[in-house]
This record gives sequence, C-alpha cells and structure tokens, in this order.
Amino acid sequence: GILTQGRCDADEWITKYSIQYRSIETLNWIYYKDQTGNNRVFYGNSDRSSTVQNLLRPPIRARFIRLLPLGWHTRIAARMELLMCMHKCT
Repeated sequence: GILTQGRCDADEWITKYSIQYRSIETLNWIYYKDQTGNNRVFYGNSDRSSTVQNLLRPPIRARFIRLLPLGWHTRIAARMELLMCMHKCT
C-alpha cells in the first residue's frame, strides 16, 4: 500500500494520483489497474498533515514505484511511504 501526506510547511498536497511500477525483469513502466482494466485512480489528501492510506489489492511485486499526480491543492507536493509485505500477501 501507499501512505501519503502533504508538504509539512505549506498548504500543498496531491488530491488524487495514479501509480506506475516496474519489476526487475522489465524496462517498461506498468500502470496499476482497477478491476475493469482502467488505470486506478487513488484519492489523496485533503490537508497537509493527515495521512491517507491506499492499499494495493491485488498486491504487486515491484522494484520501482512512481506516483503520478492527477490533482493537487496549490502545488504538487507529497510525502509518501510504501507499505510492503516481505512474504506472501493476502
């Protein structure tokens, strides 16, 4: 999953985003998709300090992950943390 927050010292944050990922075997970035096959849109923050958690279900195996802002308040700013499972995820 992914945890996001806004900028710590200003009223700037992302309100929605998509993610792309790459495995160690591929060079191409892959959009994380929803159940219908569309690029999944995650809802982000509504202020700069609260934490928003979005889980990746189904989980992915990735070496690289990038966040693609689709909406923001004032300017694009984000603090991000990845939630990982080191074994089989359920």
